Amino acid sequence: ATLFHVMPTIVTRVYSPGLATAVVLFYPVAIWAYYGAWQDGVLSVRVGVLSGLFGALLMAAPIVLLKVRSHR
Repeated sequence: ATLFHVMPTIVTRVYSPGLATAVVLFYPVAIWAYYGAWQDGVLSVRVGVLSGLFGALLMAAPIVLLKVRSHR
């Protein structure tokens, strides 16, 4: 949501499809999930950082694969 909808909208000042869904749906659900994990005692700073990095890698994987494919 952040890398593909919010950031492009801020940088280009042009509405990005999915921005409303990101703000209204994805952010609240993610905050709720992290809060629940924190309440259950399973969320530490290390786990939070690793989950953020893993999520970013998952989101970047299709773009990297498309770039690699186009260079063949």
